[in-house]
Amino acid sequence: MNPTTSQKDCPKCGGVSSGKFCIHCGAPLGADSCPSCQATLSPGVRFCHACGTPVQGATGAKSILPLPWMVAAAAVIVAVLVVAVRISAPPPPTPTAGPMQTGTQTSAPDISSLTPRQQADRLFDMIMSAAEEGDTARVAFHTTMAIQAYAMLGGLDQDARYHIGLIHVVRGETGQALAQADSMEAVVPGHLLGTILRHAAARASGDSAGAQDAYRRFLVSYDSENAVPRQEYEMHRNSIDAFLEAARRATQHSGG
Repeated sequence: MNPTTSQKDCPKCGGVSSGKFCIHCGAPLGADSCPSCQATLSPGVRFCHACGTPVQGATGAKSILPLPWMVAAAAVIVAVLVVAVRISAPPPPTPTAGPMQTGTQTSAPDISSLTPRQQADRLFDMIMSAAEEGDTARVAFHTTMAIQAYAMLGGLDQDARYHIGLIHVVRGETGQALAQADSMEAVVPGHLLGTILRHAAARASGDSAGAQDAYRRFLVSYDSENAVPRQEYEMHRNSIDAFLEAARRATQHSGG
């Protein structure tokens, strides 16, 4: 953590923290309340995590898909693409308490003992798990925290950009997801995870032609890229292998 960052007392647990979220309990620092149910809102969210009410006047808000539909669609994509997240990497230390849901309130585990990168990846894992389960409250609660956590890392590697892109897919922000795919492919043309992310964004936005094009691009790049020992490929080996089979089936059926 940057020692120059202003410190704040968390209104929920009383711990000293900085930024927009408490690193001890995950509660937002100085957040607004839902106009409908008065639940505490994470900064920048467009829907209340407790009752689903749209938050009016969000800065830079754009038209997105309704959250329940968005998470349901993302769950299908996550089930295919994120078969085993970071399968080759040792798991980070397990917090003493996992995320809990009580009524409509969702609480975050204490991840303050983890490194900044482990904190970001832990939040990513929780989002993907919640999306697979269709848990809209947990998805809404953790996505803004995760994007902020990755942003605070500074320079992003390909694995981090892939994670951020998938989080944007879950949020229905396909333009931002495609921007991450562009950044990945600018560094490594034909990057396999960048192409998978491009396919996920196309699927989420209903762009069947774009999804089919991503399949074809993946197959064109697969042999040469798969021969390169990239760490992020090993972290997502099951996802790459599953996508390869799906791409082969899709192009065979389409005659491509």
